[in-house]
Amino acid sequence: MIATPISSDALLHVTKGIPGSLSLLAELGRMLSGLQIKTSGIVALLNRNPQLGERVLLLGNSPLYNTGARPYLTLQEVVADVGPAEIYRLVGLAMARLASAEPLATYTISANQLLENTLFTALLAEALVDTGKLDPRAAFTAGLLRSVGKIALDHLGKEHLQGGTHGRPDGLADWEMAYLGLTNCEAAAVVLRAWRFSPEIIAGVRDHYLIGAKPAGKLAHLVNVAASVTARCGFGLPGESDYFEASPEKYAAAHLTEAHINDAVVRTLYAFNQIRLAVGQS
Repeated sequence: MIATPISSDALLHVTKGIPGSLSLLAELGRMLSGLQIKTSGIVALLNRNPQLGERVLLLGNSPLYNTGARPYLTLQEVVADVGPAEIYRLVGLAMARLASAEPLATYTISANQLLENTLFTALLAEALVDTGKLDPRAAFTAGLLRSVGKIALDHLGKEHLQGGTHGRPDGLADWEMAYLGLTNCEAAAVVLRAWRFSPEIIAGVRDHYLIGAKPAGKLAHLVNVAASVTARCGFGLPGESDYFEASPEKYAAAHLTEAHINDAVVRTLYAFNQIRLAVGQS
């Protein structure tokens, strides 16, 4: 059975209900890429979602970001002290915490599983980047948003799904095609395009399962490796084991070596443990 594909309009409608205002991350990225970066503009952007602004302030006051003698009282203080280079990551982490607040029943994924997978994949993808060949921010973003299609499809699952939930360790994309009419990677591409993320990030998320005849770019291979190693470290998601098997070919396509990956894992585990604690407290 192949289901009738869920329409783009239905996907985009349901994303309005995704917590965390993930679409604002694309806007923040464009703002930070400008010639003149204004703290007031970043604060105004974050304040468009009061829940996100509150979460950023809370996370900014965690020991991970605030090592001073007094707490930050306003978003203005957080943005000014953290600085443009780190504020993107801080906002992304706050968004991940909000977007992972609910379990994905359609995929039998708990809220904590989703959060840990999202954080670890994003941090590892960033750590794997050779800064001369790939933008660390693009890698972090693609890792952070790789499951946004699952979130959107989960919201639509009750309306369109007639075959129960996916609880197997593999074959997720085939199951999605049979019961939902498109894969979570395809759904993510629709959503990220509407949110005006860069073509590089859209393709990196859309193609990171590395299935189909179309060649995938370096970012897709890097996200695939990051997700594979994330699963190896105990933070994988059900249904994806078929797509994340390690291979020298994948490493070569992402310009990675085993030594590079092992070093990135050590650095990621340290950062992840700090960030998991900070995000959990915020």
